[in-house]
Amino acid sequence: MNRFFFFKYTLTFFSFLNVLAQSDGSFTISTKQVSKIDSRIFGQFLEKHTDELGPEFALNSDSSYMVPEVVAQIKALKIPVVRFPGGTMIDYMDWRAYIKNTEQRAEKQNVTIWWGKASMPVNFGFDEFFRLKNEAGFEAIVVLNLNDGVELKKPLEVVAQENAGALAAYLAAPLQNNLPENLKIYPELRKKNGHPEPYKVEYFQLGNENWFHRDRLLKSGLSKEQVKERFVQATKAYIDAIKPICPNAVFVLEGQLEGGEDMAIPGINKAMAEAASGSKILFTHHYYLPWGMKTFVRQNGDTLKPQELTREQIYYGWMSAWVNSATGQSFLEEDEVYTLAKANNWKIAITEWNFNTWWNAKKEVKDTIFDSMLGRGLGAANFLNAMLRKSDMVTMGCQSMLVGNKWEIAGISVNTKKGQKPITQPSALVTGLYSNHHGENLVEVLPQNLSSYSQPFQITWLKPCPKVAYVDVVATAGNKKLYLHIINRKYNDKASIKINLDGYNITGKGKCFELNGDLIANPKLSKNMPIARISESVVKVKNEFTLSLNPHSVSVYEIELK
Repeated sequence: MNRFFFFKYTLTFFSFLNVLAQSDGSFTISTKQVSKIDSRIFGQFLEKHTDELGPEFALNSDSSYMVPEVVAQIKALKIPVVRFPGGTMIDYMDWRAYIKNTEQRAEKQNVTIWWGKASMPVNFGFDEFFRLKNEAGFEAIVVLNLNDGVELKKPLEVVAQENAGALAAYLAAPLQNNLPENLKIYPELRKKNGHPEPYKVEYFQLGNENWFHRDRLLKSGLSKEQVKERFVQATKAYIDAIKPICPNAVFVLEGQLEGGEDMAIPGINKAMAEAASGSKILFTHHYYLPWGMKTFVRQNGDTLKPQELTREQIYYGWMSAWVNSATGQSFLEEDEVYTLAKANNWKIAITEWNFNTWWNAKKEVKDTIFDSMLGRGLGAANFLNAMLRKSDMVTMGCQSMLVGNKWEIAGISVNTKKGQKPITQPSALVTGLYSNHHGENLVEVLPQNLSSYSQPFQITWLKPCPKVAYVDVVATAGNKKLYLHIINRKYNDKASIKINLDGYNITGKGKCFELNGDLIANPKLSKNMPIARISESVVKVKNEFTLSLNPHSVSVYEIELK
């Protein structure tokens, strides 16, 4: 007997039930408003990195500015906020290398980071980013090098001025100012670089994934209490350096797990929040799943190689990301950072997230579902629905990466150096779809009789899930419109669902915006071929109606209200 018979049989059995029932569930859309939705959850992350990715691949041949085609695609996504310039690299770089200069700016900056030496291009820096900000109309999160502040290779006051105060002065201080003498040069330098007026910075993030630095300090011999104090002092010093220049800025603090690991430091998050007392703060959290894919492990310990699996099995493994095993619907698990933030009324900013399926077995398997850009878009939709369900706590999200070249999760794939035109990929298309079509309030949805499947594998960080609903529905509402955000996770089959809007006074008119395309295709980027598109159609709706959803699709139904 084929070792995968049971799994295949399970999927086949559920398909058979669907045929008999002619329905994959019903969804009653309540009029109860659950929470407000902050549009900043549909933000993006633009990261400077090594030569393999980043905005450097989207530049004009004769300048350091992005080509108009990329800017137009960014604007079309209706991005509310963008994080820049890092990422891991920020804690190892000198920001002064990333501004225009009256002298010729170097092409690259050589840095040594925790995994080794790297060479970073510097031809797209802060001035270019803020020009893009003005063109595309988003808010900015500027990430600061906090590593130098906790390493204390220089006195903390000096480091805070160099890494925080000086950058804030360059970006946001007016020419006529009351800055300390050592900072007065920076607004003048900005003027020399072509921008006499201050840039507007809405958010500053203090470091990135600071547990790297925590672990290194602990391994150096410092006690947990000493390391906590380092972070507390650095947090206060950086904020004190910025506040006189940007008094209305919001500070994003890096949340750290405090239990369940040897390096955890109890109380570190609350201590940093107290150090930021008097300032507006958000706590950041990062979410990636599955994070690489090479083996699939059953609960009995059997390890399966990807080449032993069908595309359908792999796909259904993917679609279980961020799914609650009790409901089968998308959901964000509440870990201890989240719980602590909730208890203290801190809001969460997810400044990095994506459905990350780095394929680690390309030599063994060619042309598989692992190459599916549309599949990654569907995985991203899972997370978007999960964030919407947590909108009482989550007020910001930054999808990684907005613009890139080699990373499969790049939102806009481009390489102007090789003549490759920009392509907005499904992972960004789905976020843009939600950003362009959503309401201001999360509305309660009551699902019933959902058809589902069981996902039996441990896939890197992705745990087995006994119940994954084929259809996921989230509803949001504005004054005159109701929005249904719907994922059909079925691999090849349409899904049929019933919608009940009994409590709503509808006009009968609506629109459907559907993201769909070739699930398998991942053409060479040189072909300049979009893999998926968003189609728009007019629909008629009733207070009770049935929807037929195309396979592997994400849809937003926009329903007019009286």
